Formats: sequence, C-alpha cells, structure tokens
Amino acid sequence: QPQGVLVFRVDASLQFINRSAILAKLQEAITARDFGAADTGPFHAGVILDCSGINSVDIAGVETLGELAANLKAKGLSLVVAVVKGPVRDVIDRENAFQARHRTGVLLFPWAKPRDGPQQHPTTAMVASVDEGLTWLRKQPLNNDLESRSSAE
Repeated sequence: QPQGVLVFRVDASLQFINRSAILAKLQEAITARDFGAADTGPFHAGVILDCSGINSVDIAGVETLGELAANLKAKGLSLVVAVVKGPVRDVIDRENAFQARHRTGVLLFPWAKPRDGPQQHPTTAMVASVDEGLTWLRKQPLNNDLESRSSAE
C-alpha cells in the first residue's frame, strides 16, 4: 500500500446489524497505519474504502459512512469510497439528494474525477476504482503553481 494511504476492503453488507463490527476492524487498521508517511510521500493521507464486496446498504450504513468521513476529517484524513455497486450507489445518491434538500446542503460523497484531487473536494469522494482513488489522493501542484513555475523558466 502507498505511504500514508490505507486501502480497506469490506466484504459484507453495510447495515445496522454489522456496522459496529466493520467499524471496529477499520479503526484497528487505521490505528496501525502510519499516515504521517504521507508528509513526504506522493499521496495525501487518507483511507480508500473498497466497497466492491458490499452488495447492500441501509440508511444506518450510509450514516456510518458519514460518521466515518467526519471522524477521519477530524484527524486530517480524506475518505475515498471506491468500487461502489449500483444498488449501493443508489442508496448513497438518495441520501445525498436528501441532505442537499433538507439538511446540510453538503453531499456526503460527491462523484469525483481523478484529476479533481483533494484540493477541490478536501474530505470525501466517490470514485469508480481503487486506482482512481489513489489518483484522487495523489499530490498534484495547483494550476497556479504550474503557471508560476513555467513563467519563472
């Protein structure tokens, strides 16, 4: 795994009944990971949650993802949700729509293009693959940095 990045695969439905067990295993993996290595590595510190093994999610599962994102943000880490299957994505999208209309107006997991990176979406993203998640977390100079470098040459 890349320095400062944890790729964690969930092979179970994410529902009220098992959310505590999944979060406990994830927390154990987060605690064991050295995210400080991201300071000198090519990636922003973060967790990529590989959801390819999640076949269903209920509202408690979506809330769990939101809580996880908030907890990671408090630690200075990004959360990237990757390889989300259609039915699971539909539930997340419905909750995003509800949040946008009735509560915060902030999407839990906006769809991100790999080029967007954490500079545009600082805490969460939903991407199509783990590789896209790594691309999203890759440190990239901002456009104005590139322009200032080229004008200095």
